[in-house]
Amino acid sequence: MHRPRELSARDRAVLSSDVVFAGTWMPERGPFFRKLVECGVPLRIFGPRWNRAREFAVLKPYTYVAPLGDEEYVKAIVSAKIALGLVSKANLDVRTTGSLEIPAIGTLFCAQRTPDPTSPCIGTGEAVFWDTPEECARLCLDLLRDPERISRIASAGHRRAHLNRNFNEDLLTRMIDAAMALRDRRAGTQPDPLFRTTVRSRRYQVQSKGS
Repeated sequence: MHRPRELSARDRAVLSSDVVFAGTWMPERGPFFRKLVECGVPLRIFGPRWNRAREFAVLKPYTYVAPLGDEEYVKAIVSAKIALGLVSKANLDVRTTGSLEIPAIGTLFCAQRTPDPTSPCIGTGEAVFWDTPEECARLCLDLLRDPERISRIASAGHRRAHLNRNFNEDLLTRMIDAAMALRDRRAGTQPDPLFRTTVRSRRYQVQSKGS
């Protein structure tokens, strides 16, 4: 699901943005995005419940208040130059699924910095990170003035997402291989290479962005 897409003219007209956030409103997110708007970040927000925000009068011109289906979510990310990743305080998050999804889609990932040492390895030069809304705004505005840098970081993040092999197909293949190896050891038999080859041949191949 999380891979580059060819967009129609209608998709671009409806979804295109310089900086996008696709996600649900939560109380701490209203003040954050109000600050980005005040700093002049060209922003679009997609997701449910944003009309509950105290800041909605400010955010309304930038917000599409509705849940996005999987395909629409991917298209919203594809059609943006920068995609933001925020953790949820209510959920006690230390990472966001966007740290896998957004680089895999091929868009530059601009993420809230977290202390989680087990977070997927998208590092310096493969994404950009911030601690405060002001720092996020500065990063976004600086990047938008340098399209080549956006392309370079987005491409590096896309490569890293595939090198990390955190996709369902890779994870399931490794799980099946481990289970079959354990079965073989317990049974004292040799591994079945035909079974392993068949499983690996089904691995989903994702085209790189722009190819």
